[in-house]
Amino acid sequence: MVEIYDDHEQSERVRQWVKENGAAIVMGIVLAIGGLYGWKFWQNQTKDAQMQVAAEFQGLATALDLSRFDQAYGHFETIKTDYPNSTYNPMAHLMIARARLNQGQVDLAESLYRELLKSNDESSQFIKFIAAERLARLLLSEGKTDKAKELLDTYSGNEPFAARFAEVRGDLLAASGDADGARAAYQKALDSMEAGTGDRRLLELKRDNPIAIDRNTEES
Repeated sequence: MVEIYDDHEQSERVRQWVKENGAAIVMGIVLAIGGLYGWKFWQNQTKDAQMQVAAEFQGLATALDLSRFDQAYGHFETIKTDYPNSTYNPMAHLMIARARLNQGQVDLAESLYRELLKSNDESSQFIKFIAAERLARLLLSEGKTDKAKELLDTYSGNEPFAARFAEVRGDLLAASGDADGARAAYQKALDSMEAGTGDRRLLELKRDNPIAIDRNTEES
């Protein structure tokens, strides 16, 4: 049944509702206003943080260019500790891992690559595959062929990196004395390579004489 109220009854009901819910309404307004300013504050804080981490990353890159490794490592620790969720963090990991490797600090480089592989951040998946390829090469250079193969088996299905992973697999098979397997892997790398990318001539040399290439690599 539809209830019909006169003006007096309606006004009384409104007053009663306001009496019962007035505090909640006021609180809602306060929260809405506070939320607006809170949102603006958060945006400002986020913008400041982005500027700060960008400055740290630029400092890291500049320090590496100038071979000021202690400074670079300091910038890296700041990024890693204070801005772990920044998109600069995985890139900084890659750069410092390469620097550590160039300085002969293989264990530290391997640790940094493995940190990247543990990341579940969808935005850093591209960098994760770069880390996997570099780590596989590092492990292969250390004679850890089983671990290198395990990495390749896990990550080599990613199409943008098919050529690079196939080349590393060829290097691994060549190091193991499997010339036929190495040739097939190098050919796959050539077939997967996009025009204008990579060193096709080197891959062709590896494919044509994989064992000799591997021996020359070991002697150099």
